[in-house]
Amino acid sequence: MSTGDTNVLPPELLATVFDHALRSLPVKDRSFQALAYSHVCSSYRQVALNSSRLWTSLSSRGGKGQIVKKLAFMEACVERSKGLPLDAVLCFFDDVEYKGENGELAGLSRLELKGIWVDRTFEWVLLRSAQWRSCSLHFFDDRQTDRDEEYRSLFDFRTFFQHVNAPLLEDISFETRPLMDITSFLVLIGASLAWNVPNLLNITINNTFPIVPSKFCPQLRSLAVNLEHQPQISFVAAHMKLLRSSMKSMTTLSTVWLSFTECSFGTPCTDQSIEMPSVEFVGIILLGCTQSSPAAEHEHSLWRELRKFYFPNAIELNVTVDTGGDELVLWNGHNVALYSLLAPSPAHECRYPSLETMVVTIQPWKQLSSVPDDDIPFELPVMLLPYSYVSTLKHLAIRSTVPHWTLLDDVGEVDASRPPYFELGDEVSTFKLETMAFDISSVDGIVPWVKKLASKMRETGCWDGFSELTVIQPEATVVIPRHDVEHWLENN
Repeated sequence: MSTGDTNVLPPELLATVFDHALRSLPVKDRSFQALAYSHVCSSYRQVALNSSRLWTSLSSRGGKGQIVKKLAFMEACVERSKGLPLDAVLCFFDDVEYKGENGELAGLSRLELKGIWVDRTFEWVLLRSAQWRSCSLHFFDDRQTDRDEEYRSLFDFRTFFQHVNAPLLEDISFETRPLMDITSFLVLIGASLAWNVPNLLNITINNTFPIVPSKFCPQLRSLAVNLEHQPQISFVAAHMKLLRSSMKSMTTLSTVWLSFTECSFGTPCTDQSIEMPSVEFVGIILLGCTQSSPAAEHEHSLWRELRKFYFPNAIELNVTVDTGGDELVLWNGHNVALYSLLAPSPAHECRYPSLETMVVTIQPWKQLSSVPDDDIPFELPVMLLPYSYVSTLKHLAIRSTVPHWTLLDDVGEVDASRPPYFELGDEVSTFKLETMAFDISSVDGIVPWVKKLASKMRETGCWDGFSELTVIQPEATVVIPRHDVEHWLENN
């Protein structure tokens, strides 16, 4: 569709399209994208300028080198937002060349508050805290020599910053670049930040230690923690220790998202575990992760680390894993990522005793080819999912973009060479499963698992409670009622 074709859209529909597109972007980029819309053509410009929701982001720095040098654009955003709650972005710079009045570089230790710098938009954004709906604190360690900007030490604004009044604030996030260390600053704000945020519900922590201001913890409903490109085992272990410590005070938390991309798991810093009875929804993402070599003394690090989280009342678990590298595929292609999230711990035989819904998404490891070469030995990825781990479930859904893989319920006879947490899982006395759904390109890898599960459910007298099996494939979606499942399995 050409740009001209969009002229037939009603202005209110075009405004909705713009708004949905902006919501998929990071907050710091949204107003820049709104500005881009307004420069496409006259009709786009009229719609964009009259759509107040497009201009609620206050950021002096966007992606791909987008930098605002003056306050004029941010002032225009506030005017165009027409009084709507604002999404603020506060930028902090840890390594900035700053010239004092005498023209000399005035650099202080980055371990001190005086070593954190802010630009001239910082105070202006703080003054509008009464309108904040969300606030993102972004930390940068690069030198901003490409901008004609004046910097001041955060120390000059310490009282103002530590006592922000933001009565509308619902979301707050902390973000750094991978491997950037702002620990000292986070410790400082964790102890002294005294913002008035009576409506704060959600906190997101990206690539930094989860040191949450103590005043915020009791009122939080949602926590999202994202770690990317953290190859240092000690960093991940220390991060997890601090995370558990912070979560102890989050007594009303209902949703937890833990995301790890290209992270290395090693020996946990402590044996301390945490029980979160208030949590009802858990999401875990493991992509491109590694763990200590199975031959190492502290083997099976992923399980040892994640077993320390216990969610007794969680009713929904959403898991995304990939088919794994050598460290997560122990033998015969067995991938232990999913198993490590569900396997019993010394303290709890069932890690999710109240679980009713589990959604598993399986992605390829480093873009495996869709069809293995017949001339090259190839072991299909095997995802372990014992039946004992689905016995409490009412609904199970598995989605996969991996063309060839196998779902397995156990590993056979257990010996000393296998992980200490492996159990056969054959002793299941009851099942509550009502629906299963598989969104996959090939059913070959799941048919034996489903067939054996159906047999166990009949043996335990639970099959009558099952409703339907849904199989979604590129060519068709098939919904199979209970009385036709056996016939479908035989034909596949």
